[in-house]
Amino acid sequence: QPGEYDWGSVDGSVDAAVACGVEPVIKISAGPGPGQDSTPPGDMEAYGRFVGALAEHLKGRVRVYAIENELNNGRMVSWTGETYGPVRAAAYAAIKSVDPDATVLDSGLTMQGGVLDSNGQMAFLKMATVTREDKVSVPAFGSLMPVAP
Repeated sequence: QPGEYDWGSVDGSVDAAVACGVEPVIKISAGPGPGQDSTPPGDMEAYGRFVGALAEHLKGRVRVYAIENELNNGRMVSWTGETYGPVRAAAYAAIKSVDPDATVLDSGLTMQGGVLDSNGQMAFLKMATVTREDKVSVPAFGSLMPVAP
C-alpha cells in the first residue's frame, strides 16, 4: 500500500550497528533494488514522502544520511548533475523537515584512479547544486597509498 513501509530490515541493521557501538549512516537509493544500478525516481513526490517517512522512523537513532552512492562511477549512466540535483534537493528537504539536526551527505564520489577531478567529479558536484550547508563525502580507499621518495 502507498505510504505503508516495512522497516524490519532497516531496523535490524540500525540496531545491530548501534549494539556494536557504530553510528549508522543510511545510504538512500532510488532503486530499482539491491545489486542493481540506481536510477532517478520516476515519481519525485512519492520519493520525497518515502525519504521523509524513513527519516521520521529513524529520528533519534540515525543522524547521517547519504543520498545515493558514487553516482559518477560510469555505470550510473542515467545520473548527471541535472538528474541528481532535484533528487538530492527533495531528499534533503524531506529529511530536514522531520529531523532538522540530521546531516545529509551527497552520493560520495568514486575516485576512479585516485584523482578527484580526473573524470569530471567536480563538474558533477557543481551541476548537482551542492551548497554550503551540504557536506561532500569522498572515499579515501585506494587514494591514501604511501608515496615512495
